[in-house]
Amino acid sequence: MVRGRAIGLTTTHSAEGELVASFLIGSEFSRTYLLVDTGTDLVWWQCGPCGQCYKQIYHPIYNSTASKTFQNVDCTKDNSSCITEDPGFECIEEMRYCRYDVPYESGIRSVGFMASEVITFTLDHKLQRIMFGCGKNQIGGKVRFSGGYSGIVGLGRRVNPNYPGGYSLPSQFNATLFAFCLPSFDSGESSTLNFNKAPWPGATMAKLVPNYKLPQLHFVNLYKIFINDKEVPMKPSWWQFGKRFNGGVVEDTGTTITHFPEDFYILFRDIFRSEVEDIPMVDNPIEDFDTCYKDMDGSEVYFPVVKLIVYNLKSCLPAVEIPYNVQPPPG
Repeated sequence: MVRGRAIGLTTTHSAEGELVASFLIGSEFSRTYLLVDTGTDLVWWQCGPCGQCYKQIYHPIYNSTASKTFQNVDCTKDNSSCITEDPGFECIEEMRYCRYDVPYESGIRSVGFMASEVITFTLDHKLQRIMFGCGKNQIGGKVRFSGGYSGIVGLGRRVNPNYPGGYSLPSQFNATLFAFCLPSFDSGESSTLNFNKAPWPGATMAKLVPNYKLPQLHFVNLYKIFINDKEVPMKPSWWQFGKRFNGGVVEDTGTTITHFPEDFYILFRDIFRSEVEDIPMVDNPIEDFDTCYKDMDGSEVYFPVVKLIVYNLKSCLPAVEIPYNVQPPPG
C-alpha cells in the first residue's frame, strides 16, 4: 500500500446521472470506469473470470490473469491485509485469502476477495499500488449495478490514522484532502478527481466533519436552505448530531437522491410547490416522488432555485445553487 503525500489526478464524467472516475488498471493499462462513492470505504471492480458479473458497456471485464502486476494477498501471513473487525471481511485460512461481502442499501452486493494491483491516474499518469476487491459475484435484486462502470472507488474517511489498513482510496494514498467537480448529467463535459490538491482557487469548499458513531462517513453542517428567496424553517434537531451522534447530514456521491427528514421534507415540498407557477402536477406520481410535473410539450420550463448553505471552518459558505429540474414520470 502507498505511503506519503501522493498527488493523484484523474478524469471524471457523468454516466446515467452518476459520477464515475477513469483509471488504467494493471500492466495492460486496461481503462476502467469506477463509480465515485464518498459513502463507502472499499475500492473494488469486476474481476474475470467471473461467476456472476454484470455486463459492462464501455470496456471488457478486467482479467487478473493477464496482468503482470496483479498479486494475491495471503491474509494468514499479513493479517493487516484483511480488516476482520469489519463484518464484511473474513480471512479464509484454508484458502489463504481475504473474502469480502459488501452490501449496499439498495439491496445489491459485491462478493469477492482482496488483492493487490497497480492503477494509473489518467491525467498525471501516477502509478500507485493499492489493495482492491476482486469482484467475482455482483448480486442484485430489483436494482442492479449500472453497466456504465465496472466497480466502485470508495472515498470514505480513514477511521484511524495510526492504523496500517484502510481500503478506501484516500486511506491508501494517505490523502488528507480530495477535491472534485460535479458536471451535470446532461452537460457532456468531463472534470477531474484530485488527491492532496485543490486545483480550483475560486471553488466552494465545505468542512467535512466526523461522526464518531459512523466514523467512515463524511458529514457536513447544514445551516440554511432557501427556495428562491424563501427560507425553509429548520429545527436544529433535524441536522445537528445528538448525544448519541444520530442525525447529521451525510455527503454521499453514490446516492443520486437527496433525502430529508419527513417533517422537514413536508415544509420544503409545500414551499417548493408554492413557487412553481403555471405547470400542472401529474395526477398519479411514482411512489415516493409526490411532486412531479407534466411535460409541457417540450416547452422550456423554469423551476425554483434551491440554495444550500453549510458551515465552513470560519464562516458560513455562500449558497450553493442547485438547478432543481423536476422530471415528469416516464410515459
